Amino acid sequence: CGRVEAGIAVRLYGEDDFQARPEFTTPEILRTSLADVILRMKSLGLGDVQDFPFVEPPFPKMIEDGYRRLYELGAVDAKKELTPLGWTLSKFPVDPAIARMLVAGGVEGVLEEVLVIAAALSVQDPRNRPHDKQQQADLAHERFVHPQSAFLTFLNLWNFLEDAWKHKKSNRKFDEQLHALFLSPLRVREWRDVHAQLSEVCASSGMRVHAREPALSSAAGRSAARETAAPAQKGRPPAAAPALPDAARSDAIHRALLTGLIGNVGSKAVEGDHYLGPRGMTFYLPRAQQQHAAQKKERLKWLMAAELTETTRVYARHVAAIDPAWIESVAPHLLTRSHFDPHWERKSGQVVAFEQVSLYGLIVNPKRRVHYGAINPAEAREIFIRQGLATGEVDTRGEFLRHNQKLIGEIEDIEAKARRQDILVDENDLFALYDAVVPADVVNLAGFEKWRKEFERTNPSGLKFTAQQLMRRGAGEITQELFPRQLRLASAELPLTYRFEPGHPMDGVTVTVPVAVLNQINAARFEWLVPGLLREKAGALMKSLPQRLRSQLVPLPETVSAFIEFLGFEGGRGNAEPPALQRPLIEALAAFLRRHKGFEVPADAWDVARLAPHLFMNVRVVDEDRQELAMSRDFAALQEQFADRTQTVFSTLHRNRLEREHILAWDFGELPVSINFERERIRYDGFPALVDCGVDVAIRIFDRADVARDAHRQGLVRLALLALHEQARFVERTLKFSPVAAFQYALFFPEAKNHAQDVLRHEVIHAAFAAAFVDRDGAEAQSMRDGTAFARALAAGKPVLMAQADAIARAMEDSLAAVAEVRRRLAEKFISTW
Repeated sequence: CGRVEAGIAVRLYGEDDFQARPEFTTPEILRTSLADVILRMKSLGLGDVQDFPFVEPPFPKMIEDGYRRLYELGAVDAKKELTPLGWTLSKFPVDPAIARMLVAGGVEGVLEEVLVIAAALSVQDPRNRPHDKQQQADLAHERFVHPQSAFLTFLNLWNFLEDAWKHKKSNRKFDEQLHALFLSPLRVREWRDVHAQLSEVCASSGMRVHAREPALSSAAGRSAARETAAPAQKGRPPAAAPALPDAARSDAIHRALLTGLIGNVGSKAVEGDHYLGPRGMTFYLPRAQQQHAAQKKERLKWLMAAELTETTRVYARHVAAIDPAWIESVAPHLLTRSHFDPHWERKSGQVVAFEQVSLYGLIVNPKRRVHYGAINPAEAREIFIRQGLATGEVDTRGEFLRHNQKLIGEIEDIEAKARRQDILVDENDLFALYDAVVPADVVNLAGFEKWRKEFERTNPSGLKFTAQQLMRRGAGEITQELFPRQLRLASAELPLTYRFEPGHPMDGVTVTVPVAVLNQINAARFEWLVPGLLREKAGALMKSLPQRLRSQLVPLPETVSAFIEFLGFEGGRGNAEPPALQRPLIEALAAFLRRHKGFEVPADAWDVARLAPHLFMNVRVVDEDRQELAMSRDFAALQEQFADRTQTVFSTLHRNRLEREHILAWDFGELPVSINFERERIRYDGFPALVDCGVDVAIRIFDRADVARDAHRQGLVRLALLALHEQARFVERTLKFSPVAAFQYALFFPEAKNHAQDVLRHEVIHAAFAAAFVDRDGAEAQSMRDGTAFARALAAGKPVLMAQADAIARAMEDSLAAVAEVRRRLAEKFISTW
């Protein structure tokens, strides 16, 4: 069958094919959308479409689809009644979606451009793409393509056609020009005709079609027309397409189009090359458009399509990039809003939640902060009270909050000391206290502050709770004596903090110790904790004993009470501490059991590892700026860790700079035995002493008296050696040791093997100076603290220096000879036995 000239075309087919065909084609009412039919029937008052006597009644599903389409466009409401917008749309003899675009175009002020696009969507695409010339056609059409909007591509093409039409030489030349650009003259004329008809309809409806100047001037259009005519004549590539409207006007155009295409939106899937649409729909872009976007390195994250067609897949035709926020502005009646995670926000002073906006299941906005008080006032008020007022997380000017939070803090401190959590009221009780006072319409801080000012004028204490209101039970047994705020030591008052949170590093009692006084504290004192916990720790230690010993302590509570009385420390009354607290707790327990139970407890019988962590003092070491350096329950390890730093910190804190270096003679004043000063209620004790530096002497300040005493003795010896260096040389020249003595000395000190004689002489000289000048007649080195005493010691020691050196040297010779004899006899005994 084929047509070769004007006439009648006859199609031939087999009889079986003819018999299988329906007698009549399917009525159009059963093939197309009923939205337009329903809209016109509603506007004409023809009753419900389901009751209308159609020759071929449509299916109920088609009717529902029609209503759904009209509801999306805003033409009918949820009750399927015509809206004012629906009355307006019914006046347009076009598809309701096209009419909706035109109405929105008038509102947005872009009706001129929307008319062009609406007419293009109402006819077949004027662009030809022959199967055998697809590449040439794509190249010709490239000049009109907008990378992110097929609708702006139509505008580009329309602007070119209009200018070319105005400057055409003849219809034949115009058609040739269109054929050269792979455009269909017939479809172009149809497009122009539909555009003219739509313009007349809009004008008759009172809409301003030409609300502004055209996007392109005639001069630009003429230039474009001349450029497009050139390729057909000269074979040159086409010129660039005319410029489109500015960005703001382009957005307005797309918003207007979106009102009619709201069901054809989609967002790019996170994985894959498909798009997610409403109602769980999935669609793809045509391969040519995907390749074009890849070449341009552009990605359409959100788009709308003029139509969705299904072949092997669902494809979107004529797409444009959109802002998802436009969906919320043009179709608020179609959106579903869900709210989650309502919470109090202190900074904004209100309860906020996160809102998720979706269009038929397509998430338009996944997470947006909104004021929850306007959405659910009752729940917002409860959250405001629970998370704001009850926790103190509100920035109010009312004095009540500081009063209530102070009481709550004091009660929580009582709970931490008593190691129980049944004293402070729970959050429900606290909520009830505020709930009984705060009005039902207060949902945020601004409303609360306005009400509070009026309320407190007549009831100043109405929001201030009492301790009885905030406590579920009394706590009279938790006294300051049992659980003090400071630990009073001889030199300091160390702050104590309490915490009841098993498993937490600070569970129990924590004492804050400045690093400068760390070595001045008796570690045994921390074993006793505080009086309020002493009974529990003593009982735990007794329980750690082996069964054979533990059985002699029953009943255990009475034994623990007897131990407390034995200490003479009943409840820790008064500020003075018993002497027993200066020795280890286990020693005190052992002494008590020895005296009152009559048996001895071996030192290794106490299983201290079984005790709970809160029964050991937690020590927090801080620097001079109160910044934490370390924290541990092993106080001895902390002392070892910061042994050097404590002395350095003390010297830094002390303003009287006694410390000196490179001292060769006593040219300084009196050196005090100790110095001290106070800072932040802590007394720092220091002990100045001379230090032997080998070739000279220095003055250093120590944090421990015993260490300072030993250092000062050695410093005095070195200073005497420097003062009497001539005598020291004479003694050195006089002293001689036998090779046997030197050999035996080297056996004790292998590092002196090659120069044992010299080392021996230096040792004897040092000992002789110590005996003659420092330790003479049992004198105490600590008493030599000024230059006068030092000079007297030098004068008194000079006559006996040589005698002391000879005596020590002879003692060394005799000792080393005795050692040699002992070794010889041991060797003989070993060989004979072997």
